[in-house]
Amino acid sequence: MNRIASLVLLIAAALLVAALPALAGVGAWTSLGPDGGPVRSLAVDPANPRVVYAGTIHSGFYKSTDGGDTWSLTGRGLPAGDIMTIAFDPRRSSTLYVMVYGTGVYRSTDAGRTWKVTSHQGRPFVQVIGLTVATDPRRPRVLYAGTRAGIYRSANGGATWKPRSRGLPPGSSVRALVIDPRTGTLYAGVQSHGVFRSDDQAATWQPADTGMPDGISVPALALDPAGSGTILAGTDRGIYRSTDRGRTWQLTDAPEDIVLALAFQRRGRAYAGYSDRGIAHSLDGGTTWQRPQEGPPPAAILGLAAGPEAVYAGTSEGREINGVFRSLDSGATWGASQRNLTGLIVRGVAVDPTDPLTLYAGVELNGLVKSTDGGATWRPLDLPAGGGAIQQILIHPLQPSTVYVSLTLNGPLLRSDDGGETWRRIGQSP
Repeated sequence: MNRIASLVLLIAAALLVAALPALAGVGAWTSLGPDGGPVRSLAVDPANPRVVYAGTIHSGFYKSTDGGDTWSLTGRGLPAGDIMTIAFDPRRSSTLYVMVYGTGVYRSTDAGRTWKVTSHQGRPFVQVIGLTVATDPRRPRVLYAGTRAGIYRSANGGATWKPRSRGLPPGSSVRALVIDPRTGTLYAGVQSHGVFRSDDQAATWQPADTGMPDGISVPALALDPAGSGTILAGTDRGIYRSTDRGRTWQLTDAPEDIVLALAFQRRGRAYAGYSDRGIAHSLDGGTTWQRPQEGPPPAAILGLAAGPEAVYAGTSEGREINGVFRSLDSGATWGASQRNLTGLIVRGVAVDPTDPLTLYAGVELNGLVKSTDGGATWRPLDLPAGGGAIQQILIHPLQPSTVYVSLTLNGPLLRSDDGGETWRRIGQSP
């Protein structure tokens, strides 16, 4: 099979080059997509809602200047890593901070074009794994970083950091941080310990989880920007809501599953991203929740960001083509917003030997996509669930509608006789 596969790929590649001479010059490569990729963090520029930033998992930092219609790779100076969160300088949105998992906090002063680590040699984040970063709206030079070893504070834009975890349980993993711009109160979502608050710039912390069960984890927090005192907490047991600035909490009617991301929008609109249930939205400040009429199927929603009109979601596992999705109608419907966001892991490619414009590509886990226009557009094909990662794609050299796919070492071997529309198992991959 390997010899046949190699021969088919060589012939198909030659045909593809001959058929598409305008795509790339001699010695140059042009991306054919498919667009997308796992997106961990999102942020909308508070001074210009047409500017949106996306941090990916190991695929770089992207920026859109047209509200998500198109994206471009930027971020010179950022290491290859998982960009956990994005925060703006409260007085100058061209200054941004990001937390890169396992590396530290980085700062850009030119709207994301170039970056530098905020502290010498990345300390103290070489030893402690950072999870989130927040800027103080009333003190632009003050930053807070949540890590797997508690909270750190910087009073000089990140040049130096000091631990600020007094009152937190020992070894607290802080997954979410928000700051009330009116009072300066900080709220921290802690793994297996609920919500904590500080009224003295993180010098001391007190539990603020009355109404939540013991041992609850809080990966996400969101404050109502209208100043109503409403706070939402995304937990591993659903969404909790507080209307008294975190003193007491009530469980909402949202699905009681793991919530990884939250975002508030104007007029009480709120959005929640689940680990495997997709997106839910609320029109009444988080009191009641609804599923969208159409949009991304159940997937891991890792990041959410809302502007005045549009809201953006970053997805990861559970979808053949993941990336950024956008809603322009308060979360009722969603569409892909990832043109030129080229962060997908492509595990295999095959070209129809009789039609070089027909391509197949294996992406991410068990995703398979197909293009009939030489890579200009792609659509996902449905494979049997639970197969694993694609290892190889082979098109029959005499019957191009017959396609074979092997999934993972010693995984299932699949066959399609209709160009990838339907599939059946025919054995195990060697």
